[in-house]
Amino acid sequence: MAKCRLREKELRRRRHRYWKRRKQRIKQAILEARLRKLEMKQQSATSEGQPEAEIVSQ
Repeated sequence: MAKCRLREKELRRRRHRYWKRRKQRIKQAILEARLRKLEMKQQSATSEGQPEAEIVSQ
């Protein structure tokens, strides 16, 4: 009986750690995607701004 409880406890702990790590990986992926999107937006804004300045000067 005691062995069974220990095994259940260990399995529960493993499962908990697995979901915790999975959740953390998902959060990290979302943050990285947001950061990439923001960087791309800033790059496109700066690259679009330059040709407009050239057009105005001509």
